[in-house]
Amino acid sequence: MVDAPITCKLLSHSMACHPPAVSKKKKISDTGPKWADDKSAEFCGSCGFQFNVLIRRHHCRHCGLLFCRYCAQDRWPLPKFEYLHPVRVCRKCSRLCWKAEALVQAISNNDVNSLAKFVQRKNDCNLHTGIFPPLSVAATQGFSEICRILIQGGAKVNYRFDIPRAPPALAAAWLTLSCV
Repeated sequence: MVDAPITCKLLSHSMACHPPAVSKKKKISDTGPKWADDKSAEFCGSCGFQFNVLIRRHHCRHCGLLFCRYCAQDRWPLPKFEYLHPVRVCRKCSRLCWKAEALVQAISNNDVNSLAKFVQRKNDCNLHTGIFPPLSVAATQGFSEICRILIQGGAKVNYRFDIPRAPPALAAAWLTLSCV
């Protein structure tokens, strides 16, 4: 015989017995762009459709602006804002994420030619969606030529970033890995 769940009479007791599930898309902390107030926009920031009961407002997790579901249908993980799973981004930010991904790939592969083309096109050398900026990634891997190109392209040398406080389980895993 299977035990049936106990029905809780009080709401507070019910919440204690059955805590709400945590969404994969929930941020760990409050880092990231300031979201536009829902009431501040009557129209989609991209296509101009008027928001109503059928066309709802959606925040881009990268820029914080409001868009309809069609203009904010792309999804990207944004570790720099502590979104570890893919979240909703607008078309413009999706293009920025693609460029940031191409930049990281060029750096990871020590691809000087691709990076030189990236810089020649006047792309932002500080563009990143990960936790660490491109120059830090290149310097950590010891790619001096890549670092030189990034600095010539305008990468911030004194880039300041706050390392997010890791959840206890992640911190414990990091300590275990670093002690091996």
